[in-house]
Amino acid sequence: MKINIQVREVETSSTSDFFFFAKWFADPEYRTLTTAFRDGKWMRAETDAESLRLRAIEKRATQKRYVVLYEGEVVGDLSFELGAPQLLKNEPLSAFVGIGIGEKKYRGKGIGREAFKVLENKCWEAGAKRIELGVFAFNTPAIALYKSLGYKEFSRIQNLTEYENKMWDDIRMEKYS
Repeated sequence: MKINIQVREVETSSTSDFFFFAKWFADPEYRTLTTAFRDGKWMRAETDAESLRLRAIEKRATQKRYVVLYEGEVVGDLSFELGAPQLLKNEPLSAFVGIGIGEKKYRGKGIGREAFKVLENKCWEAGAKRIELGVFAFNTPAIALYKSLGYKEFSRIQNLTEYENKMWDDIRMEKYS
């Protein structure tokens, strides 16, 4: 069964979309899936709506960011950046992507799969020839999703994040157009 989602660009002129991001980053379970934690600190500091909005404005020239809507409700976000600084394999026309389904009740229902397909298409339409992503090794549902969509592991950043009193790798995966 096809899940109908909508995707629209994040609106940076107000904080309305960023209130969702701030709410999700305040949820330790969500933040654990999206942000590295080391030495008792999150590696990304911004968590309030205005700081997140200002960061998005700063990156607007290079990064595309979208909200995912399901049945009219904002449930997640997508982003990609061609030539992003976090690329491990900086081949020409490589895009680094990110996805988060922030609303917990919508996780595991296929919305992330459909949203990720939209994100891939946005990358290819922007001229990307390769997509790279990072996923923490404990996030086995996401790893399975990416593999099912044709992504292959090509590297790891060892012991990047702490989760449940253990250090975990950041697995880097890629797919070519």
